[in-house]
Amino acid sequence: MSASLFVSFWNICLDNLPLGSFRHHCLEPETARILIEKAQSESKLYCVSQDDLFAPYHQRELEKCQELCEILASYFNVNLSIRDFTTGMEEAGENLMSVFPLQLAKVENDKKLLIITCAYSLSESQQGIRGSFKVDPDSVKFHLIEATTVG
Repeated sequence: MSASLFVSFWNICLDNLPLGSFRHHCLEPETARILIEKAQSESKLYCVSQDDLFAPYHQRELEKCQELCEILASYFNVNLSIRDFTTGMEEAGENLMSVFPLQLAKVENDKKLLIITCAYSLSESQQGIRGSFKVDPDSVKFHLIEATTVG
C-alpha cells in the first residue's frame, strides 16, 4: 500500500513541513507519473492549492493551473485536472465542491508532498502581455518532500 500523496502546483507553506527532519529531492518525470498514478488508483491523491480556484478574483490562477494540467498531460503523460484539486460534500441534498487548501497538506510518516514547478516563456504568437507568457515544458520540475525518521 502506498503513502498518501499531496500535489501542489508551485507552492509550499510552512504548515506543510514537519518539525524535525525531512527530505527534498527532484524526481524524473516518469517517476513522478508513476507515483501520481499509484496514488490515484488507491484513492490517495490530494491536489492542493494556495488559492481558491473557483473564486472570481482568482480567475488567472485557475487558468494557470489548467494550463499546467494540459502541459503535464501533453508532455509527460501525467493526467491531472482541476477536479483533482476539489473536495466535495453533500449538504441539504446539494453537492458542494471546494478546493482542497494547501495548508492542510502535512508531510508526515505516510504522507508526501509533490510540488510541480515551471517557468514561463514569452510566446511571440500571442497578443497582449497577459496572453504572451506560456508554460515552458522544458522547465517543469517535480519536487518530492518526505518526512524522515531518525533512527
